[in-house]
Amino acid sequence: MRSASDAAAGHRRRPAAIAGSIACALAFTGLTIAAGLGALDPIDSGVRDDLVAGGDSPLMRASIAVAWAGAGVTTTVVGAGLILARVTSGRRAALGSWLLALISGSVLAWIVKYVVARPRPEPVVSRLSAAQFGPSTDAFPSGHAVTAALLASLVWHLSRRPAARALGVCWALAVAASRVSIGAHWPTDVIAGAIAGFGIGLGWPLPHASPGRRGGGSSHRSRGP
Repeated sequence: MRSASDAAAGHRRRPAAIAGSIACALAFTGLTIAAGLGALDPIDSGVRDDLVAGGDSPLMRASIAVAWAGAGVTTTVVGAGLILARVTSGRRAALGSWLLALISGSVLAWIVKYVVARPRPEPVVSRLSAAQFGPSTDAFPSGHAVTAALLASLVWHLSRRPAARALGVCWALAVAASRVSIGAHWPTDVIAGAIAGFGIGLGWPLPHASPGRRGGGSSHRSRGP
């Protein structure tokens, strides 16, 4: 069971998490409207060429590897493995919450892709296979960025260690950057996807680690005589 101090801290964090989730929702809505109106195109066109890796360069190969590793199936399995390793009670509910979060994020991305119908950058069609940029030819938002941000949110819930949390955030940023680097997305596609993923992660009841497995503090303190 959670200690009284953990419960109190959770209650204090909850309003901030909800406020953050609402802020992400507002930002995502604004970007979606702008993308639908074509207002983001001049911004993306101005910076995209500087971010795309060229030819068969090491950066392109690394970006493709990260993009593959950040695919939905891999993210689902890694998240499930983290839950099994860090949660000792209520695992079925924890796994269900994780899967529902991923499904919600993916469905949101697909609906917005269909409504906005923003084409992907043209070079990706001739240079990369469908397996490398996903089955959809619509760009906004990036589904990879959504699920990578959700995985980072899960890591944040499961560990209090700053290094683990930073690693989760860095992974989400790396996946998002790889999608632009291989030419599969415009920069604002991945920005919007990451905002959506972190917004869902803040508002969704993602599982927490069981007591004694949270890290970042001693759970077994010695008692004096």
